[in-house]
Amino acid sequence: MLLVAACAGPDPETEPAPPTGPLPLTPDRLGISPTLVPALGTAEQALVHMVETSRLADSLKVLAARPHHAGSAADLATAQYVHEQFILAGLESRIDEYEVLIPRPIDITVELLTPYAYRCSLTEEPLDQDFDTHTNTALVPHLAYSPDGDVLGRLVYVNQARKEDFRQLDDLGVPVKGAIGIARYGGLFRGSKVKNAAAAGCAALLIYSDPKDDGFVRGDVYPEGPWRPESAVQRGSILDIAHAPGDPLTPGVPAFRGAARIDIKDARTIPTIPATALSAKDARPLLESLRGPNVPNGWQGALPFPYHIGGTERVNLRVKVQFDWRVRKVWNVVATLRGFLFPNDEVIVGNHRDAWVHGAVDPGSGTAVMLETARVLGQLARDGRRASRSITFCSFDAEEYGMLGSVEYVEHHRERLMKNAIAYVNVDAAVSGPNLSVRGSPELSLLVAGALDAIMDDRVDRLVTLLDSEGRPNLDLPGGGSDFVPFLHQLALPVLDLSSNGPYGVYHSGYDTYGWMKRHGDPGFVSHARLTRVLAVLLNRAASATVLPFDYTALADWIARKSATITSPILKLDTSPLDKGIEKLRMAGLALDRGRVALTASDPDPSRLGALNRALSSSRSVLLTDGLLKRRPFYKNVLIATDERDGYGALVLPEVQEAIAAHDVTAANKAIARAGAIISDLADRVANIAATFEKQAAEPTR
Repeated sequence: MLLVAACAGPDPETEPAPPTGPLPLTPDRLGISPTLVPALGTAEQALVHMVETSRLADSLKVLAARPHHAGSAADLATAQYVHEQFILAGLESRIDEYEVLIPRPIDITVELLTPYAYRCSLTEEPLDQDFDTHTNTALVPHLAYSPDGDVLGRLVYVNQARKEDFRQLDDLGVPVKGAIGIARYGGLFRGSKVKNAAAAGCAALLIYSDPKDDGFVRGDVYPEGPWRPESAVQRGSILDIAHAPGDPLTPGVPAFRGAARIDIKDARTIPTIPATALSAKDARPLLESLRGPNVPNGWQGALPFPYHIGGTERVNLRVKVQFDWRVRKVWNVVATLRGFLFPNDEVIVGNHRDAWVHGAVDPGSGTAVMLETARVLGQLARDGRRASRSITFCSFDAEEYGMLGSVEYVEHHRERLMKNAIAYVNVDAAVSGPNLSVRGSPELSLLVAGALDAIMDDRVDRLVTLLDSEGRPNLDLPGGGSDFVPFLHQLALPVLDLSSNGPYGVYHSGYDTYGWMKRHGDPGFVSHARLTRVLAVLLNRAASATVLPFDYTALADWIARKSATITSPILKLDTSPLDKGIEKLRMAGLALDRGRVALTASDPDPSRLGALNRALSSSRSVLLTDGLLKRRPFYKNVLIATDERDGYGALVLPEVQEAIAAHDVTAANKAIARAGAIISDLADRVANIAATFEKQAAEPTR
């Protein structure tokens, strides 16, 4: 463990040359003062040994015992369970209630009319080997926020419903307008598929799970293996989260009971054509009926027949969807482990709690990890080793519908979070196998590197796969898809997304059960335990560090790498303002690194550093710009937005990229200049803080 075998302080007899590059991964570089090293190392050893696989398994068994879609009685029961567990762990806990639009299916009908009659079953076959699959309390498979409709039309196979797929169909002369499209999952967010289909003129869209992507082609299906059975359906929301996640009726304000709500017809994130989801079993007779040209290269799936495009009158279909469009109650559970020195400063960890059915992996595994982390950190505090800053645990509701709970939380607590929050760590769908994955804000690379160094056993493999030559993990910012979204895009808060992954074919289906986890995902719950240890140490370090270990050199390097890929062969771009800002930030980051080392090595009184750390943390606010993306005002972070093209990916320097996509050289150069100026402003703030660190380090300790 790096922290226990800490490097000695600087030799007063030696005057080393000032470093010109990143410093070694030593405790002082990680913001840990010499006097804190032994106690923190002992605390981390205690955390590692306190984690119990049996408790993790027991928590997951409770959480995944019943289907618990957002706003249901079973969902409320999981909220009460999590609330009780937080209290037992010694945390202050509360349940926050919001009222959001959650449509529930009344009638979902998909039936083939010609060349023969066939009605899709829309059911998942129960398995004798897994009792949980015999549930009768799950909602019928559906796509949430599909508008009501009863559509008759020709059937056209549209591959993955990407924009390029519809362009190819147009090139082939296949009529799409007024037809019902059938698309396979993969490639982009399901809501983006529906949006593309509507733009192409489809009257409705069906989305099915092809065995090529997550079924028998990948390996044995559940229960023999981890992959998707033929009757499994991938449910999901098709809310336009790339435009704006959160409750569609209360954009920008918390969805309290008396909140002013817009009319459903004015909600910009609700799709315009009916859509629903199918299993491979239900999709097979529809696809097998199609004739016409064979599909283009890359469009063939794994069902046992040649795929055809269709689009003729030979195959006609009826698609009917009807929902109960009500505003319903949902519940966030928020718990706090108070810091002893700076209780208002907080490191936040979160995961959603609602599931489409049982949700053992998504989201139960992350909630189990979060509860065990709360327990061991709570025990550490009771043992007299409480961190100096607070740690806030958030169990969000209605994430599956479009990050509703986390967006409402940020809208509710924006002012406090802007002032006090340090970082947000996400653990959604945390465990589906043994392969550790960390993605997130590059400025948290030092924090992650220190936690991994303290926890991981297989160091050779870890260094090869997770860390760069300077001992930093190659963190990459995510764009969308989980509860980190409002923290990153609305607050510019540094975020991390932790998971332990493996073959996982039962996503959003009735087969994502405790039995699947015990058989295939994590049979001994050892991956749950390892992730809990990583999370506990990471949170404890962030909450205990004498000086926050933000790495702005890593952020500058990341911006430089990403911006180098943004080119346009037809526009003459002046990237010099951006290049200057990036280099300025890199130099400020190096100065901050050296200043932190000097200040930490001087062993300052931590109580004197509250304002300094707060200034360092709040420097991120300069990245927020109202009106950054005129069509998508939700996104305010000049560095990143959710990519509209796929609904999940990251769009780096989004104002610049959107101007380039519009072939507007004036707007593109203006956006580059603005991004460069903002990054330069951030560099000035970081440099000023670095200078203050150096000055404080030179002052005698009082």
